[in-house]
Amino acid sequence: MNRSFLIVLLSFTLQGCFYNLEYFRHYPTHELAIKELEKKDIENNPDFVSSGVLVLPHFKNLSTSHPYPYAQISFASYGKKEVYFKKAELTDTEGNILFERSFEKIIQIDNERPNNIYRSLSIKLLETNEIEIIELLAHETIYLKCIVSPANPKDLVNTILFKLDLRKTKEIAWST
Repeated sequence: MNRSFLIVLLSFTLQGCFYNLEYFRHYPTHELAIKELEKKDIENNPDFVSSGVLVLPHFKNLSTSHPYPYAQISFASYGKKEVYFKKAELTDTEGNILFERSFEKIIQIDNERPNNIYRSLSIKLLETNEIEIIELLAHETIYLKCIVSPANPKDLVNTILFKLDLRKTKEIAWST
């Protein structure tokens, strides 16, 4: 049985190839961005929540190995909500602005998921035509600052800061 398992594993390995992957990851919310959330996930992460809305950055597709690199953000809440997404800003460790974008729009958090959790559609933060990916990946750490507030009133502004660390790994690409 062990021999047949090794043959199957070897055949899968030969059909794929390894490649280097470098991207930024926010470790405290990484797993939250890809799993089915529960109410406690929102309650246990107050540093990344504004008025009951959890902010989730996703930078894995912002890498030189992705054919169309981009970074995105999404929002999650317990129950349907709206959030006013004012602005996003990337800075280096010295506070120099690497990229910024003004959104100035209300985001609907109305895609129902299990456990009475709702998510927004993902919103693109930046694409390759807006920033040099190689230049960005030269940093070991960058910071993402998101300025958000409840949809009404807009004057209760919250700034949520994410420390994004460069992750270097090998992944396998399967032939199609």
